[in-house]
This record gives sequence, structure tokens and C-alpha cells, in this order.
Amino acid sequence: PSMRHALAKASIQLADLCDEGFSLDHALRVSAESSSYPPLRSALADLSIQVSHDLSALDRTRAAMFLPPNFVLALNPSGARGRAGGGRSSEMPNTPLLRELAETYRDLSIRRNDWSSFIIGPIAVVSMGLVVGFIVISLFAPMVSLVTSLSG
Repeated sequence: PSMRHALAKASIQLADLCDEGFSLDHALRVSAESSSYPPLRSALADLSIQVSHDLSALDRTRAAMFLPPNFVLALNPSGARGRAGGGRSSEMPNTPLLRELAETYRDLSIRRNDWSSFIIGPIAVVSMGLVVGFIVISLFAPMVSLVTSLSG
């Protein structure tokens, strides 16, 4: 799966788990374990560890640099308003934003797949035509040279 597809699945899963009452660190851990994209799995696991220690520093982690800023903002909505409190925050992630991000990432993933199949199809037809043309010319070139040498 692509990164966008994996982000879409992780976003909707995080929103669902948080709406069910899971804490953010547990939701991130579950989402990390169920992700099929290894870099995202590692980033979510790192975020889970950071959230369990200090949510206010979430946007300054290595994993937050790997993930899109809007995804990190949805996980820590208080990070955009300032870091006055520090320590562990009881504020939940912005689940409507996570759901919107999931829809956006899913649409982008679908558009990318549509675009790549739109490009790959004609390229495959043209390349197969070139291969067949090369084989036909390779077969007939010796016959043409033989006929010209016998007639001359």
C-alpha cells in the first residue's frame, strides 16, 4: 500500500478508537500494530511512546517530522495554541479532522492509482508494439538481404 493509503487507514482507525474511549497512546499503539506500511508503523509507535510521556512535545519528535503536519495537528490540537501547560495533556485528538484527513488521503490514493493506470496502459501498448516491430524487422532483414543478393 502507498503511504497515503496507510495514512487514511490509520487516521480513520485513530478517530474510531478515540471515539470509543481509548486513550491516545493506546490508540496509536493499536494503529501502529495494525499498519501494513513499515515506516508509518514505526512513526506511530514512536508517537505512542511520546504521548505516554509528554503530549506537549509531540510536534517536535522525529516521527512528527516524517508525518504530514496536519496529521500531527489532529493528534495534538493543543500544540497549535501554545505550550503553556506542558506535561501530559488530557485533551483528546481532533477526531473530525482525523476523519476528514482519512477521506482526503483515501481520495488522493485513489487518484494516484487512477493516474498511474492511465499512464501505464498506453506505455505498455506502445512498448509491446516496439518489441513486436523489432522482432518482425529482425526476422525479415536477413530474408530481404538474401533476396537482394540472389537477384543481383
